[in-house]
Amino acid sequence: MSNFVEVSYNDEQGSKGLDSSLIDLANKYYGSASGRGASGHRRSLEFLFPHFEQASGFTADLRAYFPQVAIDRVA
Repeated sequence: MSNFVEVSYNDEQGSKGLDSSLIDLANKYYGSASGRGASGHRRSLEFLFPHFEQASGFTADLRAYFPQVAIDRVA
């Protein structure tokens, strides 16, 4: 069973500036981007991880290194 993490951040320049960094971080934990979206200046990304431990490591690193990114959902 895969573990799902959805994150979002404000992207007022419309540059998608953090997308590649977040995807690289997910790859470190064997995660993959499963979806991307935008609503106004808000970008959202969805990731799938093979195990909860990897999803947990990803969210811990997000909190430490990307405080501007909100963790919207973990399932």
